[in-house]
Amino acid sequence: MITVNAPLIYVVDQGDSVTDYAQHNLIDRRDTPIFCHIENGAELLIRLTHCLDGRLPDLILLATNTPIMNGYEVLQVLKKDSVFRSIPILMLVDTTHERVIKRCFELGCNGLIQKAKNYSNLVNAARMLSYSN
Repeated sequence: MITVNAPLIYVVDQGDSVTDYAQHNLIDRRDTPIFCHIENGAELLIRLTHCLDGRLPDLILLATNTPIMNGYEVLQVLKKDSVFRSIPILMLVDTTHERVIKRCFELGCNGLIQKAKNYSNLVNAARMLSYSN
């Protein structure tokens, strides 16, 4: 059941496996988060600047390797903007290489989730949002 107070989570990634996994594992929750799958960084910026969902998301899951505008570029833009900088952003990374981790945190991300390995962390983050709303 989706309620007005349900957390809104943007998932910015080329594929929809992250969104599918999270939705499948949260289906029985009373305040199931609303997941909005976005294919690329440019589409995310359009959705945010035009407030296409009528509100800002409670969380953005942002892949580093998105087309058109990669996740690093998007993260940098969002964290420099006074309207968007307070939105928590978890980066979806393919590797835990020190260089990647350092770059994400230097640009202002709030955390990392390694794709295909730590999707349970994604579900836990979504559950915490449900309880805080």
